[in-house]
Amino acid sequence: MRFLLIALLFLSVVSCNTSSSGNYKPVSDETVDETVDETVDDLSDEALAESEDTESDENTDKNTDEGVDETVDETTDEATDENTDENTDEGVDETADETADETADETVDETVDETVDETVDESFDEDTIPDDDPDDDPYASTNGLYDESLREALYNLIAVDSPFDYDTARDAMYGGIDVFNDEIECLYSGRTIPGPATRSEVYNGGSGLNCEHSWPKSQIVSSNGENTPPGYDIHHLFPTDVQVNSDRGTLDFGEVSMMTDTYCVVGSDCSYRGQSDSGSIVFEVRDSRKGDIARAHFYMAVRWAFECDIYLCIDDNGDMIDGRIKIAEEAVLRQWHVDDPVDERERTRNDRIEAAQGNRNPFVDRPDLVERLSDF
Repeated sequence: MRFLLIALLFLSVVSCNTSSSGNYKPVSDETVDETVDETVDDLSDEALAESEDTESDENTDKNTDEGVDETVDETTDEATDENTDENTDEGVDETADETADETADETVDETVDETVDETVDESFDEDTIPDDDPDDDPYASTNGLYDESLREALYNLIAVDSPFDYDTARDAMYGGIDVFNDEIECLYSGRTIPGPATRSEVYNGGSGLNCEHSWPKSQIVSSNGENTPPGYDIHHLFPTDVQVNSDRGTLDFGEVSMMTDTYCVVGSDCSYRGQSDSGSIVFEVRDSRKGDIARAHFYMAVRWAFECDIYLCIDDNGDMIDGRIKIAEEAVLRQWHVDDPVDERERTRNDRIEAAQGNRNPFVDRPDLVERLSDF
């Protein structure tokens, strides 16, 4: 490259020393050398300048690249830091949320557990367990008693003086005690009439209902006995169809095997009059009210048997009896008591009678007492 440049310079010198007429002038070696040296120096300076420029450019590029790299690195670092911070913040937030959720769950669980424990503790608190306090259990005095001891204890609980006579007792029955869903229902047939109603409205000239003594008054009191306390004890008085009441008369209750009369207005829920397996004529109450009659009889045997000497307990032949239920009839009533348990209607009626008359039927409140009396 350097040789090529010298050759070109030489030709230039030769050309410059040629006259305009074309005459050639020889050039000395010193002149050539000086020219070459000057040219070389100029070229060297230029080359050096170019080299410095190149190095400067390279340095600039390098610096630029380094600056860019540093800027990129800084930008990348900042972005990385920001991303890291964001990720860290998000991670912290998520961790905080998870921790808060776990803490909340643990708090809820602990609160629920504590509430359940407190509820269980309260449920089993000795102070909440019923005891034998007569104020809490009206039948506490009967605990552990059987047969005659139990009968006497029950008598003492239910032997109160009624505020009624026969007329006012029926007014109480038709005016509210036996009114359910604005109706008064016949115990035996299920026939209903509107209620509340007066005695005359209920009787309706003999075509309506009247008052049945489920324990026939002729078997517990003397003549005109309906106007003695056993005769108007509402626990054994029920509204019944006039004709059905007459057909039942003083018949014992029992299971009919050969029926002669049927009394019902709804489906197969009927009462029957007819012959039992033993050949006696008995009256069978419809299934839905069998238990009501049984428990009314048990009440009457306990409430009034101790006062037979006052109210002349007699049988249909006029002979003195002890006011107890007959053996065959009692067996049937015990089964009816099991087959037709106490229902809400019977409980409500018991409440209403207590409000009006002042005493309750203990066998409605405590059906288990029946099993602790071997003989009514």
